[in-house]
Amino acid sequence: MAYEIELKAWVDDPELLKQTLMKLAEFKCEYKKEDVYFINKTAKLLPSGIRIRKETISDAQKKTKETIVVTYKTKEVRGGIEINNENEFEICALNNQTPDKTFTDLLDLIGFKPAQRKTKNGFAWIYENITAELSLVEKLGYFLELEILSETDAPSVVEKSRAELLAFLEKCGIGKDKIESRYYTEMLNS
Repeated sequence: MAYEIELKAWVDDPELLKQTLMKLAEFKCEYKKEDVYFINKTAKLLPSGIRIRKETISDAQKKTKETIVVTYKTKEVRGGIEINNENEFEICALNNQTPDKTFTDLLDLIGFKPAQRKTKNGFAWIYENITAELSLVEKLGYFLELEILSETDAPSVVEKSRAELLAFLEKCGIGKDKIESRYYTEMLNS
């Protein structure tokens, strides 16, 4: 079980930020993430639903990997920082570019219906224990997403991680006033 401790911030100049990240951190990959959120409005468990992500990643050597990953998580925002208990598993390799119909039929059978789509294109870097992603979220714009994975969501760990994320955000030349605490799904619904 892993906890994501993360923040995202609006980006005014994506090219400048990309240059900055290339200097500060180790380039990891370029990606495209196509998400479909399945929601069951009457379910008490998994209020944020189940996400199926079709992900295409090209690493620094231009090797491409395509996968389909299912994610379910509990989500919380504390002081502008997201703390998510995330669980993921891969359901198939992309031979035919779509999730296994058996799995989506199962979601339908238990009352989860496709409710929202989100597409992100971007680049990822690693800086110490932080994953930094410069993402273009369709219909919203550019964001810098910073994430630390933790085995716990203990307040002391969250606060230490928060300080690290904010310090790196500052190194990237982005002010705290650019932090966005809403989830992308909320933003796309408004």
